[in-house]
Amino acid sequence: NDITAAAAGILSQYHKTPVHHRYFMEALMPGVIQNRTEGGPATTGTAFQEHDYEIAAQTLIFNLDKAQGTLSLFSEGGHVIPSSAVKDIPNLSPTLVKAMAMQESSIGVGANTTDIMQINNTGDWSSIKSSYGLTQGSSPSVPSSITAGIKILATKGFRNGVTYDSKTGKSSYIFQGWHSAVDQYNGGGTQGYKENVFRMFNNAQ
Repeated sequence: NDITAAAAGILSQYHKTPVHHRYFMEALMPGVIQNRTEGGPATTGTAFQEHDYEIAAQTLIFNLDKAQGTLSLFSEGGHVIPSSAVKDIPNLSPTLVKAMAMQESSIGVGANTTDIMQINNTGDWSSIKSSYGLTQGSSPSVPSSITAGIKILATKGFRNGVTYDSKTGKSSYIFQGWHSAVDQYNGGGTQGYKENVFRMFNNAQ
């Protein structure tokens, strides 16, 4: 399904100008994830689809800004990642973002949180988060959680892909792929994290 006028309004508010029809027609809605755990309770009810428009809109914004060279990303060391390297990142799927939110917080259903990407947990602060609009000790809104979560996911995708040339004094940045980014987003804290995220992603309808 293509994104509806509701999500177009999100995009219009973000860009501060009316959004042309051709833009929001390109923003695909995320699929419906069947269950959070293999064989577990169904997650096909309406409550689990509540943030679909926001996920679709923020994913589109990320992909458009990336392609246009206006997306600012930082390495985990706090250095600006060159726009040439950012443009080489493959487009992100809104269904993958939704699978991440499902893994992290059941997309907020029953979790009593607006931080559906769980990117600002207590005790897990890093300075790069302020670069993505987060405030230490403050729970972000759903849109802010999605936006910052996507950017942090992209940042994680450069881990093990940054090399420094001592002769030139320059660093090169190579994105390691979305599979690697998802794996690094978890940081090894949950066994089978990446595999479950991509199970949800691949089984979404």
